[in-house]
Amino acid sequence: MRRQFLRVYLGLALVLVLAALAIVFFVERELRELVKHRTEEVMEPLVRHIRLAYISFGKDKSRQLAAFIEPLDEMNLFPIRVTSEVEVGLPQDLLSQLEDGLGHLYYTQEGRMVYARLDDGVILALGPLPGRIGPPHAFESGEYERRDLRDEQWNGKFGRFSFHVTYFLIAILLFILAIIGVAVYYLLRPYEHRIYKLANVARDFGEGKFDSRTGGGGTDAIGNLARTFDDMADRTSGLIERQQELLRAVSHELRTPLARLFFMVDDAQSTSNVQEKNRHLERIDDSLNDLNDLVEELLTFVRLDGQDDSPTREAVDVARLLSDVGEVVADLYPTLQVKTQKDMENKAEIDAVSRLLHRAVLNLATNAAKNAREKIVLGIEIAGGALCIHIDDDGPGIPVEAREKIFEPFVRLDKSRNAESGGLGLGLALVQRIAAAHEGRVEVADSPLGGARFTLTFSCA
Repeated sequence: MRRQFLRVYLGLALVLVLAALAIVFFVERELRELVKHRTEEVMEPLVRHIRLAYISFGKDKSRQLAAFIEPLDEMNLFPIRVTSEVEVGLPQDLLSQLEDGLGHLYYTQEGRMVYARLDDGVILALGPLPGRIGPPHAFESGEYERRDLRDEQWNGKFGRFSFHVTYFLIAILLFILAIIGVAVYYLLRPYEHRIYKLANVARDFGEGKFDSRTGGGGTDAIGNLARTFDDMADRTSGLIERQQELLRAVSHELRTPLARLFFMVDDAQSTSNVQEKNRHLERIDDSLNDLNDLVEELLTFVRLDGQDDSPTREAVDVARLLSDVGEVVADLYPTLQVKTQKDMENKAEIDAVSRLLHRAVLNLATNAAKNAREKIVLGIEIAGGALCIHIDDDGPGIPVEAREKIFEPFVRLDKSRNAESGGLGLGLALVQRIAAAHEGRVEVADSPLGGARFTLTFSCA
């Protein structure tokens, strides 16, 4: 917080100081021009008065001009003298400004000087000028303000005035910086608290406390960051929780067939009857096939969990897909009546990964066939911009309270985790992930046949 405060405060202070210097520079420049113009305007009557007198003089202009200037110089308003271009020492570009015969103000080492050209090589020099001079009409009327430039008391007052103004401006600037410092500190203080809270939550999350959250709050950038972090934490903790559940379920699922394999191997080794040994070997082969199916299901299930590099989609003819799945199920369950219906008035196509969509429909159809009594029906319905694939059976149906749980991995309604009776327990979970990967959904409800109806819903192509 201190480092951030100092960074912001010093940044603002630097900006203010630079702004103040820029203002002073431009104000001083403009004020200098204004003072120059005003001074030349004030001195113009006197310069014109002396110039007209100089023009009216006879041959001995230098002596007459000196006699004319002497009374004005004695008034001690400011020194008045006649000099030459060489003694003035002005650059040629500045001397050329004097061609108009008017007085021009210049800032020299002596102070503020007004120069005017009276004749070729003859320059009238007025100054150094005091801080204040009289108005123009005073020169025209001859009523000049008397001021002794050597008056130390007057010069001292003017000097103290400049000194006090400088320090007054510095004090104002320091006061403004102090106010800004306090304001910046109290403005940054809430941000510091929220940033530290976010850092603490991130540290807790890294230490395994996955329920730690920032609570969000605020509509600024830090609030958005906190909400984004909470969303990320929710997704991450959910993913970790699902992985842990999946790991526990997988360990349980693998333990049973492995134990059966050990027993089968022992039985095969302990018997000397060739037929009995072959029977045990066939059972071992079946168990190995079950294990292979379980591994394949797990791999497919994991790949679909938030994958970013999904396979390329294409337009899939759903009617053709249902027909193919119906033929496969009819071959697997020859005693069942497998019927395929479709909406013939609309084009039944969706953008999907054909292999995954076929897997999802086949899983639902085989699940229905396992629970059906006499028949299953595969149908298509298109309505409201959505395509629905219905799989109906005439089996016992699914209780309402269990319709959400059946899509969780390794959940079976018969309370048994025996793969021979209830399958692997990943089929419906895999269907749900395939539907989600296609921005669709899967639902279960009561079937018109009396059993369960599973429905896959997708947006139409």
